[in-house]
Amino acid sequence: MRFLFTFFFGVLFFLFSSASPTNASCVHWPQLMHYSLAAHQKKNTAIYLQSFSFEGKNAQLTWLRSGIPFLLGDYLSNTNLVSVLESDQSNKEKINYILEGTFHEAKGNLQVYISLKDKQQKLLKTFSLQIPYPEHTAFFETLKNTSEEILKALKLSFHEEALQQIRNRTQSTQAYQWFVQGRKELFQFTEASAEKALAAFEEAKSADPRSPLGYQGVIDTNTFLGLVAKQKKKNFSPFYKAAAKEVEVMRKITQEKLTPSLLAFEKSGDENDGKKSKTSANRFLASHNAFLEALHYGDQKQLKKAFTALKTTVELVPEDAVAWHFLSDVATKLGKTEEAKNAYNQVKRLDPCF
Repeated sequence: MRFLFTFFFGVLFFLFSSASPTNASCVHWPQLMHYSLAAHQKKNTAIYLQSFSFEGKNAQLTWLRSGIPFLLGDYLSNTNLVSVLESDQSNKEKINYILEGTFHEAKGNLQVYISLKDKQQKLLKTFSLQIPYPEHTAFFETLKNTSEEILKALKLSFHEEALQQIRNRTQSTQAYQWFVQGRKELFQFTEASAEKALAAFEEAKSADPRSPLGYQGVIDTNTFLGLVAKQKKKNFSPFYKAAAKEVEVMRKITQEKLTPSLLAFEKSGDENDGKKSKTSANRFLASHNAFLEALHYGDQKQLKKAFTALKTTVELVPEDAVAWHFLSDVATKLGKTEEAKNAYNQVKRLDPCF
């Protein structure tokens, strides 16, 4: 996909200045992003993954408290039948099952104990793992095999090749450690934490340059920062340019054909479908492309085409108050009163200061 980066300064200046005389923004990003991602979890079975307990004093292993459940979550959520809820998500009322665990170090191995429970905390099955560590590929293989056992215990179908795709993304526990750190920072959804996330994802790239994980994190973090800048009426184009450039670098170096976004919305589940669950294309880059097309059509007075492009923009990124404002404005000019009203209501819901 080619991304359009022509910036229509005149149109932007007019609309931004008419929308608000200041750059005030009242978006609460952590709440908005977690709510939005949770609202698009449409699968049949929700598994709540708790942070694991570490029984030991080796500080170098503490990252595994989140690293082990994150990797299990990646495997489990790669089927259309499972949604994975982590400790920082708010929709725990949807829980069907709970995964919790402990681990400790024993003679060059990780001894991991995992419990699968139902939502009433009734124990259904336990798993005992012994994993050579550190920097051993058995870490990824053992957790993949355990994920398969969990899915079988829940009588959920899955595709081996889908789990293997996750397994093949890195051979390096160090790279995955940096990826986990970056992911935790990104999912705080603040500008300060996003900068820390970028640094961690760059370390992941250095640890394993041929893994898509670090590139994936850089792409997602830049698109998030671009969205934040856009809502603040600042120049957001450089963030999307950086993300698109990273996509091309990732494809060239890692041979990854699609962008595996951390911030993707999940597709609806099908009980007979255990294939990959999340849309692979980066929705923020696709939305940005549609938004720039809308600006182009607006500049050419082709309001119907601008309206269609803006509809695509907000369908991909409903968190974008600026795009909703543009949609409301164009809908009003086209006489689409009800759609203009609905779009305006979305603007005020997302950003009361707009």
